[in-house]
Amino acid sequence: MKSVSTKLALTAFLFVFSFTMLLSSTAWAQPEDPDDLVDLTLPIQLDDDNIDWENAFFPFEGAAVQRVENPDKSGINESDYVIEYIKDGEFWAGFFMHLEEGEIEITDESVATMKVWSPKADIEALLKLELQDFDVDTGDMFAEITEAEEWIELKWDLSEVDQDTPWDMITVIMELEEGAGGDGGPDYTWYIDDINIDEEVANSSIVDSEVPEGYNLRQNYPNPFNPTTQIEFSIPEQSHVTLSVYNILGQQVEMLVNETYSQGSYTVEFDASDLPSGNYIYRLEAGDFVQSQQMMLVK
Repeated sequence: MKSVSTKLALTAFLFVFSFTMLLSSTAWAQPEDPDDLVDLTLPIQLDDDNIDWENAFFPFEGAAVQRVENPDKSGINESDYVIEYIKDGEFWAGFFMHLEEGEIEITDESVATMKVWSPKADIEALLKLELQDFDVDTGDMFAEITEAEEWIELKWDLSEVDQDTPWDMITVIMELEEGAGGDGGPDYTWYIDDINIDEEVANSSIVDSEVPEGYNLRQNYPNPFNPTTQIEFSIPEQSHVTLSVYNILGQQVEMLVNETYSQGSYTVEFDASDLPSGNYIYRLEAGDFVQSQQMMLVK
């Protein structure tokens, strides 16, 4: 007969094990059938509390996906919530999501964009468009992740994608390389946000190639504006530049620039056709320089 202490120890172990399994199953709850996925709308932004996120993503081949609090609210992404994607299986372990009918409209200028926080650089992110009800897809499209442990925006050129196919599904896989099967650890954990498909805006043009005396973010013109305005900035040396637009609640509504620029002065066009009237803040970050200005959209 087992001693009382042994029974108590066994009971405690079973309780802890059952509780742990309950937490695990709750945290990683996913639909058992792709048909149970909710249809999402673009852009896919995780701060929307009106969406059933537990039924928004379908992982496969050992991936795990869930909505979590943003672990690094900095740089180009200060959202409260993001997608946590973990590979703990085959090297093709990823996830897909369903979109509402008509969400994807492809033109010659279309690009897919996605913000990614990666634990490592010099790897590729796969994205492809598919049809839910047919074995049809665009093939694997890749974007290179060049920075580690910071938010960057990836872009995929969709100009060669069939514009007549009613794509309604997006698949994502990180580091799709033979032998890169995930172990579920920190090196195979990515964070994703702001998945979108839109037209690329050729919005940056050089104004003056002479070396500016310092960093500067000028007042947009015209201001107030409807629906487009010009934003001019100057940088005295080559810098990685981000130019973002926020609403009065501090939520990012547009990323206008996120790339390295040579010294000079530049203008960027901001098109607010899809935004409501109101006051907005645009913010320039280049090197250690940060400056913000306000502008007013009047429709």
